[in-house]
Amino acid sequence: MPVEVSSRAIYENGVIVGVQGTARDITERKQAQEALQMFSRQLIEAQEDERRRIARELHDQIGQVLTAVKMNLHAVQLVCDTKEAGAHIKDNVEAVDEALRLVRDLSVDLRPPLLDDLGLVTALEWYVDRYAKRTRVAAEVLIDLKDPNERFSREVETACFRIAQEALTNVARHARANSVWLRLRKKSNVLYLLVKDDGVGFDPQALRKRAPRAATLGLLGMQERAHAAGGQVEIISTISKGTEIRLELPLNPER
Repeated sequence: MPVEVSSRAIYENGVIVGVQGTARDITERKQAQEALQMFSRQLIEAQEDERRRIARELHDQIGQVLTAVKMNLHAVQLVCDTKEAGAHIKDNVEAVDEALRLVRDLSVDLRPPLLDDLGLVTALEWYVDRYAKRTRVAAEVLIDLKDPNERFSREVETACFRIAQEALTNVARHARANSVWLRLRKKSNVLYLLVKDDGVGFDPQALRKRAPRAATLGLLGMQERAHAAGGQVEIISTISKGTEIRLELPLNPER
């Protein structure tokens, strides 16, 4: 039975003669906490399943339709005699190409296939390389694992990847950083992720007081994901000295 104990010493003439205390049964509280964590985990799993489904439909269905439209436009372009019509067709082909690119990007952002097919390390390296090219922020990845190809549970890999993704997104949006570093290591059956930048930093407490919901939504999302996977996130930031996101995920969390 889980209990919460509160006690104090009883003194007589400066000498401890006894202890007074209470022990409260907190079984119901623990059960409620476990149920909340289970529901949170199920919600995150459902969200990832939905992301995977939408990503697949974007790639397979909408992508195929747009490709078919592009092929039809090319066919029309071959039989079109007027210069004016040919210019309009070319504009439409370029618009379809842009739509295809956006669909691919959305599909990958929703659920990168590399995460499921090749694992966390490959997915992180790919994402950080893509992130650096798109944001022009110098990004470095350090993988400190005995086996870089080691696979972890889907829950752990998803939580770690999503937290890294959110942390890097925050750097691009708010940090005004020149460089960002990501380190992944494993020690004593715990997976550690560090995302560090050299940006403007912030005061976490002041941010929560100023905008307790909207401004901290990303930070709360990271904490919720870590908690659902049995881990924890620590956010360290100082104004003008950058930000660190530290994640700890047990590889065999107790349920």
